[in-house]
Amino acid sequence: METEVVVGLLRQLLSDGNEVRNSAEKSYQDLSMTIRVPALLNILGTVNPAVEDATVLRTLAAVLLRRTFVNEFTSFEKEASAELMAQTKSTLLSLIASEPLAIVRKRVCDIVAELARCMQDDAGTNLWPEVLTRLFEFGSSDRPELRDAALHIISSTPTIFGSQRTHYIAVIKTLLARCLGDQTNSVRYSACKATTAFVGSLRADPCRTHFADMVPALVQVTEQSVTDSSADDSALQAFLDFCQRQPRLLRQCLDDVVALSLKIASTADLEEKVRQFGLEIVITLAEEAPAMVRKRAGKYLQNIVQQVLAFMVDVDDDETWGDQDTPDEGDDTSNSVYAESGLDRLAVALGGNCILPLMMGMLGPMLGSTKWEHRYGALLAVSAMAEGCHKQMLPHLQEILQRTIPFLQDAHPRVRYSACNAIGQMGVDLAQDIQRKYHNAIIPALLMVIESQQTLRVQEHAFQALVNFISYLPQYLLTPYLSPIAIKVEEMFGRALDDLVANGRKMVLQAIIMLITTLADVADNQFEPHYERFMPRLKFLLQNAVGDDLRTLRGKAIECITTIGAATPDKLRPDVQPIMDLLVHILRESNNGQMDPSDPQIAYMISAWPRMASILQQDFVPYLQMILPMTIAAAELQPEVVVVDSDEAKEQFDEKDGWQFMTLTDQQKFGLKTAGLQEKATACETITSFVRELGVGFSDNTVQVANVMRPLLKFYFDETVRQAAAECLPLLLSSVKPHGEEALLSLWQLFRDDLFSACEHEPERPVLSCVLCSLSDCVEVLGTVGFDAGIMTKLISILHARLEEYYSRKKEREAQRGEEDHDEDADEDLEMERECDEQVLAKVTDVLHALFSVHKAELFPFFDQLVPIFTMMLKPELSAEEHQWALCVFDDVIEFGGAESLRYQQFFLEPMIAYVLDESAEVRQAAAYGIGIMALHGGESYFPACVNALPHLAKACSAEVDPSDYMSCCAYENAVSAVAKVCRHLPEAMLNLAELLPLWLSWLPVISEDEEAPHVYEYLCQLIVQNNVHILGDNHANLPRIVSIFTRALSSEVLTDCAALADQMLAILKQVQSSPETWQAICTMLPQEEQAMVAKLLPTTS
Repeated sequence: METEVVVGLLRQLLSDGNEVRNSAEKSYQDLSMTIRVPALLNILGTVNPAVEDATVLRTLAAVLLRRTFVNEFTSFEKEASAELMAQTKSTLLSLIASEPLAIVRKRVCDIVAELARCMQDDAGTNLWPEVLTRLFEFGSSDRPELRDAALHIISSTPTIFGSQRTHYIAVIKTLLARCLGDQTNSVRYSACKATTAFVGSLRADPCRTHFADMVPALVQVTEQSVTDSSADDSALQAFLDFCQRQPRLLRQCLDDVVALSLKIASTADLEEKVRQFGLEIVITLAEEAPAMVRKRAGKYLQNIVQQVLAFMVDVDDDETWGDQDTPDEGDDTSNSVYAESGLDRLAVALGGNCILPLMMGMLGPMLGSTKWEHRYGALLAVSAMAEGCHKQMLPHLQEILQRTIPFLQDAHPRVRYSACNAIGQMGVDLAQDIQRKYHNAIIPALLMVIESQQTLRVQEHAFQALVNFISYLPQYLLTPYLSPIAIKVEEMFGRALDDLVANGRKMVLQAIIMLITTLADVADNQFEPHYERFMPRLKFLLQNAVGDDLRTLRGKAIECITTIGAATPDKLRPDVQPIMDLLVHILRESNNGQMDPSDPQIAYMISAWPRMASILQQDFVPYLQMILPMTIAAAELQPEVVVVDSDEAKEQFDEKDGWQFMTLTDQQKFGLKTAGLQEKATACETITSFVRELGVGFSDNTVQVANVMRPLLKFYFDETVRQAAAECLPLLLSSVKPHGEEALLSLWQLFRDDLFSACEHEPERPVLSCVLCSLSDCVEVLGTVGFDAGIMTKLISILHARLEEYYSRKKEREAQRGEEDHDEDADEDLEMERECDEQVLAKVTDVLHALFSVHKAELFPFFDQLVPIFTMMLKPELSAEEHQWALCVFDDVIEFGGAESLRYQQFFLEPMIAYVLDESAEVRQAAAYGIGIMALHGGESYFPACVNALPHLAKACSAEVDPSDYMSCCAYENAVSAVAKVCRHLPEAMLNLAELLPLWLSWLPVISEDEEAPHVYEYLCQLIVQNNVHILGDNHANLPRIVSIFTRALSSEVLTDCAALADQMLAILKQVQSSPETWQAICTMLPQEEQAMVAKLLPTTS
């Protein structure tokens, strides 16, 4: 009876009517699992050819039963009796052996695999031992369908052996190897999938190497499956997944693997998707094991690149293409689009040293071809390789541009389009270099394309290329072009607006608005003369572009208006209220401020609000009540995520809808719908900007926003979101601080644990640096509020863990350098990792700096836990970066701990003095600063050490310094300042000032270090006022030198924040000037450059 009820529900679930299906779904879910599971098993086990829909019903029953175990196994396990559980397991295993239909048997195997996965405990113990017994029986059966079933189960749940895997490893290998050589094709293909899944699941398990000798058979079976018209591409996909998971197991057979890849890709009779999978094999290997591919497959790289280019030119002509009023996004499934992405990935993975020489040799013939497809493909290749080859392209950039720019005037529109694409992409990937050296060639060439108006899509793409190029153009280089471009764009803006009204075409108009936005952003206040050229039309668009199909256009107008306003706030002021009224009107007209989440205007408006806030400042606060809810809603947007099996991922989720999948264990896939992530990140950045710009004016919203940002510190789908959340937290504290300690403490306690957790668990180095920066900023804002012994202990333990992780990662990099395939390009990747780790180390020391600046010597009992690590970092054999940051920490210990820091001098004193003469400028700077701080803050106990350091400081000050090397200048000036502090604060009896002061004067001026300059010039002024003979010299013989020093210092920016000191120095110069004869003699002794400086400082000087 119960089975009949479930059969009826299954038929209703298959109905075309939504209401019938929904009702059946509810009725089905209302059934207890003790009814559902036996009924589904009965349906599965009933083979009745007389029932027309029997196979469909049995297949659906299998799907639902597996879904029950996937989603509700814990509940089933609690409800089911021991008898029902045993019956379920026994029935399923029996069904595999008895089922006549392959499609149903496969579904039953899926159920068994899922149930076996569910019945493993946390230790990996298999609580269903019978399944392994039957698995091996099936695998050894003389019935091919049972061998296939065993292999399918292993493919679906490769971890099925659990903790017994090592025990069975030889048996498993024998089973898989035998099936790879099976007489039945389907068994061999299933063995390929099972082997790749099982070995792939071993990850770093040493026993995975036992399967390396099976790779030739995998390659052979994969190749056979591709040429077998009766087979699907699942074996090929399984092998591709294996290449990603265990690339180094392919080392000894790499020749065969690359040959397979190229053979599949070059076989024109195969489907495009299959050919792309073939090429994907070698691209995946390049990404996962680049050093191995460079070293062992280098001889094939030319063939690989040629095949990529062959795909790239596989493009159809379309006479209507050029006049379509939509951007060319290409066919995502085409060989050409795939190849563009593939070449980009190859170049990034293998590096320019490998790829660029090959490309330079191949592009010439393609560019010279009479076939437009080849010219088109070659130019697309230039843009595709730019990111990965940017360093190596720079020496050849002139040649590349000389080849590329002429094609902006090619006879074929697709070629002109790809030339624009190449220049636009190089403008981003080779930013700064290409702008500085070749702006005079590129900007006029792109403007010529824009003015020609031959085809809409080419014109639009030329605008986009110009946007890319100008985005990275220094302002001073844009200045000569600004007016000519603005005049031309104004004219074209009018024509494009007329075209919109007459023909509804908007693509080029949108590109024009983006260019205006970029011009305003880069030109900044230099855009003021062009305000009236564009603002009236932009406001017209904002008022009148009201249709749903014009929402993106209006969004771009919003972005443009507010960017112009931020660049020219004085010009905007008369328009600011009407513009804000328009923006508010747009919000109000959209469903009472609740805009459709799919409305593209949302992202533009969210980005626009911070620009308006920066203009209006506190006058923006009244608008928050309307604006903040929409922005918070976007920040709280939760992406859709699913965990499904591979088949469901293909059948139910389309990548065109924004779905991206990654393979998890047990052949499951994790899916993320990325649509909306950019808007979420933008919203988080906008809220952070609000808090920064409005300060205390935002304080009423701090608790609400803190509750939004707290969970986003763990939003691992997007780094920008986490960074914005971290950046926002200390700004919230600053906003609420004027309301008193109670409000400050309450807000800090609200998100403190979340911030600490992020500091502990953040996996990405750049984000971790941001989170640690947030923590140090919070410490500085809080002062002593909210830090008891427990909190301090927790914080120090977090820093300790991160320091230990730094050395763990350093050890891993050293191990990688010793790997068999390691090469110079791999070293570059490791160097990038090292730089990221060094940044984290720097941020750890920033947190300590903030703590010391607030808590001073009270921090010492907690700091003791970290002392061994920082002491170790001063060892000579360690890196300059480690020396630098350890010295910075001990500098803080001295500066903020004063005389109490003596407890640590045994750890840092000798290294600090020695490192004054280190090869690294950063280390010298930190060491010299520390010596100066000893004299300034350390007290009498440090005086002997300061005296001992003077010879090292004198040697550092006497060394030649490259004035163009900023860090060397800073190190030098810190040494000069340290000598000043020692001379000023130590008793004269301990020093030989008669020898020291003239030397010290000869080392001046200090014109780079604005922190040290006040110490230097205050002391110098003091000595001059005291008529110190060692400084002034006999008969004031040193006056020309002093005038020169003061002139250079006052003409630099080093005393910008020291107005009183600068005035004192200027007064001394004027005092010398009051004796005309002496002054004239001194001025004639100065170099011409300094004479000009004097004339500017003292305009009355003749």
